[in-house]
Amino acid sequence: MRTMTRFYVDAFLQNVKNVAFFMYLPVLIAKLGATPFEISLSNSLPALCCAFSLAFITRQLPLTRRVYYTSGVLRQLAFLGMAFSPLLPHPVVWLLGFWVFNAMFVMITSVQQPALVKNVIDEEAVPKLFSRTKVIAIVVTVVGSYVIGRFLDVHQAIFPYNYVICMVTGAIATFTGMNIIAGLAPRERRPVRFRWVLPLRRPSRLLFAMWLASGSIAVFGPLWTIYHVNVLHLSNLQIGWFGVMSGLISTLAMPWMQKGLQRVGPRTVIVAACAVMAVVPLFYTLRREYAYILALQILLGVAFSFYDVAQQTLAVTEAKHQPDDLAFLSDYQLVQNLGNGLAPLLTAVVLAHTDARHAFIWLSCVRLATALLVGSLLFTRAPRWLWRLWPRHSSSASVSGKV
Repeated sequence: MRTMTRFYVDAFLQNVKNVAFFMYLPVLIAKLGATPFEISLSNSLPALCCAFSLAFITRQLPLTRRVYYTSGVLRQLAFLGMAFSPLLPHPVVWLLGFWVFNAMFVMITSVQQPALVKNVIDEEAVPKLFSRTKVIAIVVTVVGSYVIGRFLDVHQAIFPYNYVICMVTGAIATFTGMNIIAGLAPRERRPVRFRWVLPLRRPSRLLFAMWLASGSIAVFGPLWTIYHVNVLHLSNLQIGWFGVMSGLISTLAMPWMQKGLQRVGPRTVIVAACAVMAVVPLFYTLRREYAYILALQILLGVAFSFYDVAQQTLAVTEAKHQPDDLAFLSDYQLVQNLGNGLAPLLTAVVLAHTDARHAFIWLSCVRLATALLVGSLLFTRAPRWLWRLWPRHSSSASVSGKV
């Protein structure tokens, strides 16, 4: 199988997993009787564990087929545990427990795959690769959102077995994709030696900006679930239509996104997308008609598609100019997961003191201020106090030379 084809097939399978396993997972957690704090914790805890793995484990592992495959197998066990958790007593607790286990290993493949892209794909072909994989993601999301949502609603009588069937399907898909990509990893055998490491040895305004950007996006995660499921009482298919329509419009907008990346660069696209995603939620609670909510979700989905492709392109291109690319990619993923993990905790605090309508206003203001700060960090000189937060040593010191 050709190298580019491997990445395309993996993109298809991983997005099958995203739709079948994770798209309706927040809905499942809410229907299992989770409290608003537990819903926020389900958004926060896995991301924080991903950050821990990135900070102290992932960066010390060599890029080999053995490491890549082993992490994939352990991740598969965690996926199966999550899939069958709804059948156990106290399902939310079991689900979060297996999710934490999954998060510890998912970052290994997530960090090493961009390194594989850098090694086997020409730099000029990277934007093309990510744009095409994004199109694949959109197509799978469009079709899968409708099919899975329809399946869950039709078989609601066998709840929670309908969710279990979907999650097992997603687990099989992600394991198959991992096997395809593992064949590209070097087959050499290199020892793994763990020692204490200090992450973020080379802080930069780029890393700080991506931490803020990811946090501003994740801050609405629990609020979407609570508002859609507990307030509006939307069905699975209605929620699935968000992905269907967002995917269709994003596909049509993809040529303009590629031209935008070429003309203005990924940094400008990131700032513009963050600004759009900050303004739209201000209008979210003005009306409850489904068509109105759907239109706003389409706008948010298109903006996130632009942001996602731009930040992936930025990560790979910046890694080529770093003395230790794997350490940089680990730090890049680390700051994003820190943002994804800490932001829902802020949402939990806001929801504890106000209702969902006012929470949208407060968190939208937070998003807007963050978008302005991200723009200043990406295009102007970083403030001096930022450099005092970490010791300025070579990033190669944080990774053992023998791994």
